[in-house]
Amino acid sequence: GLQGNPGKDGLTTSVNGVKQVNGNITLTASDIGAQSENRLATAALAVNSWTENGSNFSQTISISGIGVNDKIDIQPGGNVINQMLNDGVIAIYFGNENGVVTAYSVGAKPTADITVQVTLSEVR
Repeated sequence: GLQGNPGKDGLTTSVNGVKQVNGNITLTASDIGAQSENRLATAALAVNSWTENGSNFSQTISISGIGVNDKIDIQPGGNVINQMLNDGVIAIYFGNENGVVTAYSVGAKPTADITVQVTLSEVR
């Protein structure tokens, strides 16, 4: 939690090691251990980049701004969902191993390039 020692006037002059400047103490989310804000990005899945492993497929992809501790939530649009249904894809999900993102397709692979919106959120 927040910790700080009171100054001579009884008011706090620092919080978690962040010193008072011009009468204010400015803190970031990381200063107080709060979750950082979610960030939107896009992920492109190329039809020719899938590698088969039984009835599952995977490919390494790039997502701009991905952090090593980021969780990736996928928000496919209606056109992507229709493509998945038509192709027999049961699910698509992403994994993040220290900033290296792998997309997985279960049951089948899409027969077209697809782009999805993702939300990145840091997990602490």
